[in-house]
This record gives sequence, C-alpha cells and structure tokens, in this order.
Amino acid sequence: MVMHAHGLKAGWVAVLSRPRCPVVLTIHNVVLDEVAGRGAAVQRWLERVLYGRVDRIVAVSPEIVGHVGDAVAADRIEVVLPASPPPVPRRDRAEVRRDLGIADDEVLVVAAARLNPQKDLPLLIRAWRRVAAEHPRARAVVVGDGPLRADLDRMVAELGVGATFRLAGPSPHAVDELAAADVVVLSSRWEGAPLVVAEAMQLGRPIVSTRVGVVPEMIGDGGAIVDVGDETALAEQLSRFVGDADLRARVGEVGRSRGTVIYGAGPLVDRVAEIYEEVTSR
Repeated sequence: MVMHAHGLKAGWVAVLSRPRCPVVLTIHNVVLDEVAGRGAAVQRWLERVLYGRVDRIVAVSPEIVGHVGDAVAADRIEVVLPASPPPVPRRDRAEVRRDLGIADDEVLVVAAARLNPQKDLPLLIRAWRRVAAEHPRARAVVVGDGPLRADLDRMVAELGVGATFRLAGPSPHAVDELAAADVVVLSSRWEGAPLVVAEAMQLGRPIVSTRVGVVPEMIGDGGAIVDVGDETALAEQLSRFVGDADLRARVGEVGRSRGTVIYGAGPLVDRVAEIYEEVTSR
C-alpha cells in the first residue's frame, strides 16, 4: 500500500495520519509571496519540513525541482509530466460564442485563469489595448474569478478596452470556452505544467504564453512564447495570430498532434507505478 498526496495541505494530512505505508507527494505549485502574502514564510517552512517526511516527491515541472533546491536529495524527486484526458466540450462553439456576445466574424482570444497575481492579467489587459487598436474585430474573454476581480474591472475601464475585453467570470466547464476560442493566451508570472495548455493543445487551439514552467516544451511549434512581463512581445504575438486565420489553423493542428502524443495517461501511469514499486520494496 502507498499513500499518494497532492499539494502541501494534503501532504501534511497524509504524514500526520501516521500511515504504516510509504507516502508519495506530488507538487503542483510553489509558494509565491504575492499569492500567500504574510503567510509565505510559514508556508515555505512547512514545505521544507514536509519534504523530509515523505518517501518520494513527484514534481510536474523542472522549475519546481529548481524551487525545491537542496531541500531534497536528487534521488528523492523527479519530474513526471501530468496527463490530461482529451477535453470534451459540453456546448457547441456557436452557443458559447453567442452566450459571450461574440459574433461569427470576430476573432476570440480566451484566457482561462484564476484572477490572482500569479496569472498577471494586468499584463494581458495592457497588451490587449495594442491588439484591439490594430484589430478592431478582435475580442478577449477571461474565464475565471478571484480576489483581483474589482482591480481588473477598474483597469479595463481605465484603459478603455471594455468594448473588446471582458471578464466573464467563472465557467462550470471552461473547456467550452477554450473550444470556442480562436487563440488561447496565458500571461502568467509562474506556472508548472498548466492544465489549460494541455487542454488547448488537444482542442487544436494555438497558444500564446509567457515563458513559464514547462510550457515552452509543452507547446513546441503549437504556439508562441514570450518572456514573462513583456507587454510588447505579448501584444505582437497575439496580433500575429489574431490577424492570420491560416496561421491559427496550421499552428493549432501542430498543437493538437503534440497534445495527443504527450498527454496520454500511459506515460504518467507507468512512471508513477514504478515509483510505487520502488518505495514499497525498501
């Protein structure tokens, strides 16, 4: 028997239950000052103590391994890319776009993200001002909710992009909005291996993303990568895809092909099963 926990809270629940079996911990994210606030230092301490209490650690990206640093011996942690089952929309494209107020001839850019500092949506809003000026028929929609909602609403109004940029709130099934998009965008400051990228790839949607986590390795030629915080580059790449339907179709199909190969459950299941065997054979 093996107990497998995901994340800091679940990890502590696992080790405090005093299991008579090995504990494997998967780390999906790290503690960020701008997200954890005053509790960041305590949470980092809890992370490091937890690392010493589990038998093996699985990280979803090399960036997480770098964050862990010398707190964990190299033979106790490894990267296993998460699997993502093929996303299945519940509503068709026309219905979703109609509900969002998007016309058939408007190019839709979608970001599916929690409204918190990690996602750097202010960067996207500032970049969008340039995109909208160049492409008046382009529309951007952010699907998600979070503590920065009021601040972002205010920023949209102050920058005068309210006619083309919408904070749509949470969705019961964000795959629907991703499937209805022409382009998917990720403006984050930090990520591991974000599920939204895997889903967008498998849906055949081109992706414009900041250089975070394993996203560059994930999308390959299935999109474009810009440096974190680079407003000009983000605007340029979004404009490039918004203005070229053939490019969107071609790059989207590259992403779909990559996603089909990379995100099957087989590789993840096989490697995690091997880890279980390793920790139980000691």
